[in-house]
Amino acid sequence: MDVLFENNTNEEINYKLIEKVISEALRYEGVNDNTEVSVTIVDNEEIRKINNKFRNIDRATDVLSFPLIDFDNESLPDDGSKIYLGDIIISIERAKEQAKEYGHSIDFNHWTSNLYRHHCLGCTKNESSIDSIGRFCY
Repeated sequence: MDVLFENNTNEEINYKLIEKVISEALRYEGVNDNTEVSVTIVDNEEIRKINNKFRNIDRATDVLSFPLIDFDNESLPDDGSKIYLGDIIISIERAKEQAKEYGHSIDFNHWTSNLYRHHCLGCTKNESSIDSIGRFCY
């Protein structure tokens, strides 16, 4: 699995933790390791602009995802070629705010709940459940 990171903040990021969460989510879903995903770390202002542009919601959110494969209607290639899953955008600022609001740290459990359940593998617009890999979620 390849994770391409871009950090547009001055925050120190635990890249290994994010890779671990994504890897575990893919393993759980039976997706092979020949995948690639990009993860961009931003602040609240940048994610607010992206959220407004793509979802017409003018506020910051913790994570946005932009999958490239609709796994409800497409099959994974079985020819051994690399599968590009899409892009994940994380507001580290909002993630820290939520950690404080909910009384937890930004640790493996936090990233697991926010990236896995809501974004790594896709979800319905009801953020409480996984629907399928690759659906646009927020």
